[in-house]
Amino acid sequence: MSFQIRQFLGVMLFLSGILCTQRISLSEINALACLVPLGLSFLMILNNRLEYCLSCLALSLVFMVDNGAEIYSLTPAIVRYAIYAATLFIFTAQSSANINRRVIFVPCLLGIWLIIGFNLNIFFSFNAFDLGILKRDIFLLAILALFFLVKKPGDLDLTLLFWGSGGLLVGEVLNLIFFYSSNENYLSFDTTKIFVIFPAIIALIQKRNIYLVLFLSCAGIFICLFMGSRMIIASCLGIIVLILVLNSLHRFRAKLYLFTGLLVFLGIMASDLSFLLAFDIVKFKAIGFIAQLLTLSDISVMEVLELLDPVRFSEHVLFFDRSPILVLLGQGPGAGLYDVNGILSFVSFEQTAFSQEELTSGVFYNFHDAWIEFGVRFGLVPVFLLFYTLVIRQILEGRAIVAFIFGILLINVTFATSGILLAALIIRFFPQQSEGMRDGLESKAANHAL
Repeated sequence: MSFQIRQFLGVMLFLSGILCTQRISLSEINALACLVPLGLSFLMILNNRLEYCLSCLALSLVFMVDNGAEIYSLTPAIVRYAIYAATLFIFTAQSSANINRRVIFVPCLLGIWLIIGFNLNIFFSFNAFDLGILKRDIFLLAILALFFLVKKPGDLDLTLLFWGSGGLLVGEVLNLIFFYSSNENYLSFDTTKIFVIFPAIIALIQKRNIYLVLFLSCAGIFICLFMGSRMIIASCLGIIVLILVLNSLHRFRAKLYLFTGLLVFLGIMASDLSFLLAFDIVKFKAIGFIAQLLTLSDISVMEVLELLDPVRFSEHVLFFDRSPILVLLGQGPGAGLYDVNGILSFVSFEQTAFSQEELTSGVFYNFHDAWIEFGVRFGLVPVFLLFYTLVIRQILEGRAIVAFIFGILLINVTFATSGILLAALIIRFFPQQSEGMRDGLESKAANHAL
């Protein structure tokens, strides 16, 4: 019976994954596809199928359209908030009233940290404060607080996530082949668009056919190139390099991969690849980013970074153009950055990088990179500690694939409510012992990550 239920859910989630991507051919209808996994999650919790319920809720967050950039249809607000409420409910219900003794000092430390942040805000007399940002920060802290409670039994079902994300990938491929023909708009603006690479990750964890893993990897990366996010590609490469570097400390194979990759990189950089800039496909951000990176030479690293992404580079200049105390400890919840020197004045309204209010006032609250987004209010120290706990420590404990999943989620989706909930749900309920996750070292429980 359980096998039949999983088959039924797999088919439904696969089909709704295809439907949710049809923002061009089935505008407005696609934005409601998230109702399918939401409804299925209710049915599963009534039948005491917690692992199926968790997976359906995660996919409802993925299938939801929370950012259409005034080009694509959005999921109605009432549906989005219903998904948020359902996720928060199951998240809270699966946390016991007992505090995890291993991390009991963390809430105390966090409270002291917030007091310091508020006092710094007052001491430096900042005018950059927004009530909406404060509410989002409080929401984030509430989610984080739930990790300090002991988790009840129950994990995500990776097979359902595979079929749901597989439908998402197939749908985006269909978009590219039959419907998408614009060089002006991105294929997707959704917060959780990175989920197109999850079929390959889950296939690798479940030790499926290696050719299937390679095919899904290539398809996922290819789709990402048309989604307007260079950070997806950069973060994946960055975490892979981090995994190889840390593993190379005690493994010959990792040293070999790292050395081979370095040779290939040096060979590419030594070649004349300027012809790549002649192709129309470089109009897309992610593809243009790679082409520019491969054709740059004879300039400094800082000049390369500024040329590749002027907005992101300027955000970092604005962030570090402050007292070291503020950079490390933050300015407190609700705070933003006031661009006194006009560092971001070159950004136009048409670029959609910031809101019109931010560009007009010169006070910025929403940034492209997670370490700046949260570093402004909480400081780089807690941001690093979080990244160390969820990524670096997982690598050191022999859970490289888990570290990769947690890392790309932290970097790419935590700038919006749906992304925060999705990342929290996957990190909290990721299976403790899944095939393929271990690479020789002892594995520890995912719910002890925080």
